[in-house]
Amino acid sequence: MRLNCQCDLPDSWIEENLPSLTRQKLVKPHRSTKPSDAAVTSRDIRLTTDPSLQVVRMNAVDDSVLDLTEPVLGTSEASGETTSKTEKELETKVKSTTKPKPKFKEPKTLEESYSKESTSVVKTRPASVVKLPSLKTTYIQSTERKIGVSSNKRSLTITVDSPRTKATLPETTEYCILSSCGSMDKRARRHALAKHLPAVFKDATGVEHLPGAVQALRWLVHMAYGQEASLWDAVHRVNQSGLIPESANLNPLHHKVFIEACKLLQISEPSHFTLRPINSPAVLLFWRCIMVILNSCSPDQQQQFYHFQPLEDPSKEDKMVEEASDSELPSDLEEFILVDEADSDQDESTVLANTSLPQVFDAHFHLDRSLRAVWGRSGGRTVEELLQYSFSSDVSYKPAIKVDVVGGIIVYSEPKSYPEVNFTLQGPWKVAIGVHPKHYDTLTVEKTMKMQQLLEHPKVVALGECGLDRTIAPSQWCRQEEVFVRLLKLTKVEQPLVLHLRGPRGDTYSSDVHGRCLMLMEDICDPEQKIHVHCFMGRADVVRTWLRKFPNTYFGVTAAVRAFDHEQLEGLQAIPHNKLLLETDAPYFPLGGAIVSTPAYLGEVAAYLSVHLNMRPPELMRTTVMNARKLYRC
Repeated sequence: MRLNCQCDLPDSWIEENLPSLTRQKLVKPHRSTKPSDAAVTSRDIRLTTDPSLQVVRMNAVDDSVLDLTEPVLGTSEASGETTSKTEKELETKVKSTTKPKPKFKEPKTLEESYSKESTSVVKTRPASVVKLPSLKTTYIQSTERKIGVSSNKRSLTITVDSPRTKATLPETTEYCILSSCGSMDKRARRHALAKHLPAVFKDATGVEHLPGAVQALRWLVHMAYGQEASLWDAVHRVNQSGLIPESANLNPLHHKVFIEACKLLQISEPSHFTLRPINSPAVLLFWRCIMVILNSCSPDQQQQFYHFQPLEDPSKEDKMVEEASDSELPSDLEEFILVDEADSDQDESTVLANTSLPQVFDAHFHLDRSLRAVWGRSGGRTVEELLQYSFSSDVSYKPAIKVDVVGGIIVYSEPKSYPEVNFTLQGPWKVAIGVHPKHYDTLTVEKTMKMQQLLEHPKVVALGECGLDRTIAPSQWCRQEEVFVRLLKLTKVEQPLVLHLRGPRGDTYSSDVHGRCLMLMEDICDPEQKIHVHCFMGRADVVRTWLRKFPNTYFGVTAAVRAFDHEQLEGLQAIPHNKLLLETDAPYFPLGGAIVSTPAYLGEVAAYLSVHLNMRPPELMRTTVMNARKLYRC
């Protein structure tokens, strides 16, 4: 490797390695006690630099001062010969004054030899004093002698070809981040693409496979974080994981893919995409983010993801974790107004205000998360705008059953998204304030005080959601329970408590978590406490236990009913009709080809439930509206 540097070299190395002015390598001189001439010794380091370089040997034994105001050596580029008159005069003068070398001690440090701040040279042995012009001076340190080189044009730079000098970049070792993978392959990206990611991720910069990649991403998110998880939840999880190396960056070629992904996901596009932190769900398509999410899956799930095959028709609904094929809508829907091509041009505001539509009440939906999923920010818009969005041209799948949403409970379960204490809210909507059990560690003292103030707001009618979620690491369960107990102590009998109860991965019915929650509540809560068990997917015996210990318990059911197995359907049928609530849990459990769910899709949720409850959809909607208004007093 060729290096340009200013360096200190011994004369012996110069004589052996550097070419002369005639491009010929010097013959190694025989050892001799006779000191070399300054001009001859120094000539070789000039190479082909400025011929006006003035060279003098610093350890000359003559005490006389050499005048260096005139060039000592000259070169003729045409012939490569050296002018001789001035050189011979200097050579003769040095030889005539040669004396035996006096013994001396080598200087201990370079500072003892010369001073960098001064243009005058500090001698290191009894030697002649050399006057140098007041020009920039470069010194070449030698173990035997020191040579000062001065030039009125530039400093001497030596270019050396040395096989022993090699500039190397620091080696970084990066292995597969999957805890279940023992590969020692240091090429993490190539290993991930070959062993863990499905084929739709192989072309990192192409957009032709993007719909399939989005399907695979959503499937993976539901697999890793549960059916309720959205892409924004996955963004938060990946940002909190700390598994993205600080040195990792996005390839500019990916930006085109991310822009197209934003259009496909129907989300706003940021001004620029970042990896640390991730600022858009589109960035989750980056292979490093996929690997972080995949690390939360079991080995069997990782194998399923590797063999993932996207649906040929992207408009079909993405499959959720362990989800069975969707039941068809009931055939007896003559009382419903269905969206078809004939009336698709009808004004959305007219649809929402139509009093002839069946009325529904969404007992649980997240306005902040829904706004973030649609528009990229958790505030600044209303529920009415969210409902209108469901019928806009931006949505690929509009609600199949039009309904009149006459009310709903807006749930704020992330302390960072709490509204202001003196917030205002128009319309028939009410609010529940709580802490999602997965966000228990964000409930600081300040946020607790704000939550207590919000619970006194006239629009806030419930405490929640809160509860137990065992999908987090077992080491955090105790701390999660401590926060839950603190929240239980804030309950009031007349104020409903909204519960989120979910077992570890693989526990479909979450029976143990329901039992643990009942144990904690029996010691703290009044038996007459009003309770809303949100997104219930349990068995019949769990329903009966809740109603026996807390008779004022209501059960909310979402579109997850499409994937219920036999025992879960028995649990649904065990719920008394006067204790049943309808939920969308928006933006989760989207229907059809929709990206997010909204309260506008609640009619279809009712249609799915009615199939299993032997009730006509209009009757089910009327019943659940009355139940919600009784529970929440609205």
